[in-house]
Amino acid sequence: MGTETLVTVTFEDVDGLPADRVQMSFAALAPLGSAGVTDVINFFNATAVHDKLASYLSKTLSRAANAVSINQYALDTLAKLGGAPHGSPFQTDTFQLQPDATDIELPNQVAMVISMHADLSSVVELGAASTLPTDEAAQDEGAPATHTGVPHPRARRRGRIYFGPLDQQAKTNAGDPSSNFIADLASAAGTLLGDSVSNGWQLGVWSRRNASVVAVTGGWVDDRFDTQRRRLEGPTSRTTW
Repeated sequence: MGTETLVTVTFEDVDGLPADRVQMSFAALAPLGSAGVTDVINFFNATAVHDKLASYLSKTLSRAANAVSINQYALDTLAKLGGAPHGSPFQTDTFQLQPDATDIELPNQVAMVISMHADLSSVVELGAASTLPTDEAAQDEGAPATHTGVPHPRARRRGRIYFGPLDQQAKTNAGDPSSNFIADLASAAGTLLGDSVSNGWQLGVWSRRNASVVAVTGGWVDDRFDTQRRRLEGPTSRTTW
């Protein structure tokens, strides 16, 4: 289809601080093109079953013009597919996030996971024990370059998007994700997948271990919230006792 691509959608915080920006990312089997950029914008701003996904996002995310950027990075070498630095984006587009519904936000680290998977037929969940490369972080702590472990071939064909931070519209009075929110997430993800096929860029799952991007065939949304710890805001004061 073309050059495998990493797509990052970056949201400015209303405080304007770079450290408070929020990012959601996914892979594609080819550059988005103008139609694909529109597909991504519609994922957030077009009405799904009940509402726009933008309406579930916290008011801490800026709704100013051009406050959301879509950056595309070429994964055009085996090293980049394996996780080496992918350099500067080859294309950047911006858009305006649609208004939210309420003035009450959930904690920034609260998110919903949109899970996706490639074709899993004939792919086992656990493989035979073998020699595997050790993560760089572990090597930095003195671990050997390789270790014996059990590979997870299916896990390499699954991906996820942490959708958030969230507005109170995303939850019920009992503190669970609302059925409308779940339905809208699933519908918007399905539409994005269909549009990606129709418009030639194809939503994908990127496996750094396999150094490949493979086409998404489906996915799911669980009925519970998840946590994205990197979005956790630090304390601004301390109350002693």
